[in-house]
Amino acid sequence: MPQPSEHRRVRQIADFLAAVSAGADEATTARTVAGLTADALGADAGVVLIDGRTLAAAGLPEDAVGGVLAAAASGLADVPGLGRCHTAAAPLDDAGAGALVVLRRLRAFDATDADLLRTMAGMLASTLRDIRRRGEERGLREALEERGRLLERLSPIVRSISRRTGDLQGVLDAITEGARDLLGDSVVGLRLLDPDDPGFVVLVSARGVSEEGAQQLRRGAVSAGVGGRAVLEDRLVVIEDYSGSEQGLPFFRGERLQTAMAAPVHEDGRVVGSLTVGSHEPGRRFSPQEREALLAFAEHASLALTDAKRHQAMREAQLARDAFLAMVSHELKTPLTVMMGTLRTIESRFDAIPAQLRTELLASAFERGRQLERLIDQLLQGARAELASFLEEAWLPDLVAGALRGFEYSRRLVHGAVPEVALVTDAAAVRGVLSTLLENAVAHSPTGTDVTVEVEVTDRVAQVRVRNAGALPAALGPEELFAPLQRGPDAASSGVGLGLYIANRLAVSLGGSIDVRATDGTVEFTFSFPYQPVAHRTGRPERRRRPRPAPAAPPPEP
Repeated sequence: MPQPSEHRRVRQIADFLAAVSAGADEATTARTVAGLTADALGADAGVVLIDGRTLAAAGLPEDAVGGVLAAAASGLADVPGLGRCHTAAAPLDDAGAGALVVLRRLRAFDATDADLLRTMAGMLASTLRDIRRRGEERGLREALEERGRLLERLSPIVRSISRRTGDLQGVLDAITEGARDLLGDSVVGLRLLDPDDPGFVVLVSARGVSEEGAQQLRRGAVSAGVGGRAVLEDRLVVIEDYSGSEQGLPFFRGERLQTAMAAPVHEDGRVVGSLTVGSHEPGRRFSPQEREALLAFAEHASLALTDAKRHQAMREAQLARDAFLAMVSHELKTPLTVMMGTLRTIESRFDAIPAQLRTELLASAFERGRQLERLIDQLLQGARAELASFLEEAWLPDLVAGALRGFEYSRRLVHGAVPEVALVTDAAAVRGVLSTLLENAVAHSPTGTDVTVEVEVTDRVAQVRVRNAGALPAALGPEELFAPLQRGPDAASSGVGLGLYIANRLAVSLGGSIDVRATDGTVEFTFSFPYQPVAHRTGRPERRRRPRPAPAAPPPEP
């Protein structure tokens, strides 16, 4: 059973998390953390250091903490106002640019104190990252608002263009139309770099160009014409004798275009195209005011492109944030569901369950609780992508049995003998994948039907097949099953559709895969993963963890 100290530690972490999450800015959050950490560890003082400076301190004046970080490494420090203190520090990031430090006079810090301090430092680091991210998003919004205010100060034509914000193509068309109306010229074109080949430009909007001309000018070399020079030189370019210039486009030279000028168009400060105007009027010359007007229209096109990109970035950030919150919900739900089911069984059938079985059930619930605690720690430290972080020796029958434990009370599990193989793999990741596949099988099969589990080992590859009665959703193909936020219409659980997505990512991180097939009213998921055999061992190995080497590259996004 959990010890009182463990309950106290979990309660301290929960209280700490609630207080830290309420912080509105870095300074306020750091002050809260410094005080709460010192209280939780029975310390005399707490200090938050960022980039070599004191962000916050509790229990001692700020002018007394200058040497705290350097002294923390030795475990002792002479602190004005406190005297000789034991110290402990936990880094806030891998680069060592920040630390959470505590000082205590009466006794040294032990391993339990160090663990709690690291957990609190991880929570602080995660919260500070979130505060900075919100600040960046706020900066994006402020930049967009400033762009909007600038548009309101432009000429009436440009203000009419600004009312079409959100429709990028409509804005670009309004720019070419406005430039033609204001300058009174016969030809206007807006060309942008081809995203598939920046050596070419694509005509995205034009006025005064025939269908034949638009077809010929649809795509061309980036260096061609007056617009090409504007792109390459990143400046306003004017050709006054266009029809006689070798730099003119053959189509317009053939139409006896007299003069043309082009201004570069930018996106986030980078040249991505040009806005060009041309006239067939003999002797036409562009005044300084007209040149400034073209630059203003080009700037407006730049603003439209940049704002469209930032709107898209904000939408993607919102989707990523929503997906992460949903992922957190799902990751916490799986062990909690099994744990609550086990405890509910004990509560309702306590007298009918033998004492030995009750002990086993409680041990199973406790193990699921520990799994839940580990998940919370990893999520708070921003390490969701590294849940599978340790290799260890494992006994395959125990590994499978651990994943099955608890599910037998939700559905009858049918499984044969598991090959007695000692292997080296990421046991936590394997159990996570199997638990998700079992949860999926229970959620998507009729009540009262069996779930079958088969295990096979061939040539250093383990395969686990999970089979249940049912069918794949007709609206989802096999690949879409593993996309985030996908749920079948017959799902009996209250998840958010991230289970198979997470399981697939874990399988890929192991160097394995998950395949699915459906035949004759049966759905079968096959989880395959490579493993390292344990040399000269035929029995159950001791649990020994090995740090996993860093992968060459993260798995691709699905």
